Amino acid sequence: MIITVTLNPAVDKTAISPGFSVDHVNRIGGIRLDAGGKGINASKAIQKLGGTSVAMGFLGGTAGTFVERSLAEMGIQADFVRVPGETRTNLKVVDSVNGTYTDLNEPGPEIGAAAVTEFETLLLSRAAPGDTVLLAGSVPAGMPDNIYAVWTKRLKSRGVCVAADLDGERLRQVIAEKPWLIKPNDEELCQLLGLPDMEISTLAAAAETLCRDGVENVVVSLGARGALFAGTDGVLLAKGPEVAVKSTVGAGDTVTAAMIFAHETGMNLPEAARLAVGAATAKVTREGSSPPEREEIEFYARYVRVSEYHGKLEG
Repeated sequence: MIITVTLNPAVDKTAISPGFSVDHVNRIGGIRLDAGGKGINASKAIQKLGGTSVAMGFLGGTAGTFVERSLAEMGIQADFVRVPGETRTNLKVVDSVNGTYTDLNEPGPEIGAAAVTEFETLLLSRAAPGDTVLLAGSVPAGMPDNIYAVWTKRLKSRGVCVAADLDGERLRQVIAEKPWLIKPNDEELCQLLGLPDMEISTLAAAAETLCRDGVENVVVSLGARGALFAGTDGVLLAKGPEVAVKSTVGAGDTVTAAMIFAHETGMNLPEAARLAVGAATAKVTREGSSPPEREEIEFYARYVRVSEYHGKLEG
């Protein structure tokens, strides 16, 4: 079973505003609402790939009801803890003229200690040996800052594979617990490790080092440059075809989802890399955080170029 954890989910409100300009009156040409948050986006992509997952986290207020209803309509199982306050709404401004994508993210509700305990009990009771749990996104106010590292250690002790899509100090803490997979983007990895630049060679070497230190899989999304996939057998570079981008929201989450789905279905690393980059390519051709269909993913995956970047890891 796949479990996705989104502690701070959102209603993603995407506004289409051609020619968007700061400090000016801007007109909106269209609005769409989606259930969002990194783990929820991954659950949506897993469902389109043909897998199943349980989306977990905290929800509050009418926005939380919208998220829960949206997941039910998509056929995605949800098991959220209800909290006081209102689930956040994140505004995404898409300017098709200048090719910009601006995020304005709310903080979300504060989570009390009782709700944290309730959720932890629920998560640990659901996760069984052999399951995969994705820990993704920000931590709401009121929760311990090291909560993801604590859960990674406890889940691993139960034989659960832990994937983490985090950044900053939370990612550093989880890396110390040696999860099955991490998926930073190029900028996040550069900042985390204090790398001198974001050249692919620099990022590949850093990913190799993390694998040698005990992280089983490191996926580094590179935007238009593709993605790096590092494991015990070396590093692959995968690049998709050029497409007209409508929204980048959820593209990285789709990569993570595809990697988890590939793991569940027994794909090797080259197959997983092709699927993941094909899924991300398909995602950016769609508006908002709506996931691509399986047929779209398979179409773009055929045009993904996968090459060995470094050979088998040593030591």
